[in-house]
Amino acid sequence: MNLNFQNNNSPTFELVLMQRDSLGNITNKTKSFKTYEPVSLERVYIRNSGKPKKKKRRRVDAAKKEDVKKILQEVNKYTEKKDNEQIEK
Repeated sequence: MNLNFQNNNSPTFELVLMQRDSLGNITNKTKSFKTYEPVSLERVYIRNSGKPKKKKRRRVDAAKKEDVKKILQEVNKYTEKKDNEQIEK
């Protein structure tokens, strides 16, 4: 295969990107960027490249009313014991 470039002033850097929809499926559309400067090509690539999603933290379910009642009863028993001990002294 013989490549023949007739125009020597053609851009030296070219980037072709495939477009995707919001679900990540390929749409068969492309974007191409041609430039003489690699720095501007890098900016285009960074701007159009995807970013990884952050991992979602698992949230702990709030305590149930029954559990809260049990804990409050234990706290009340403990405080009553301490009050009774102080009164006896």
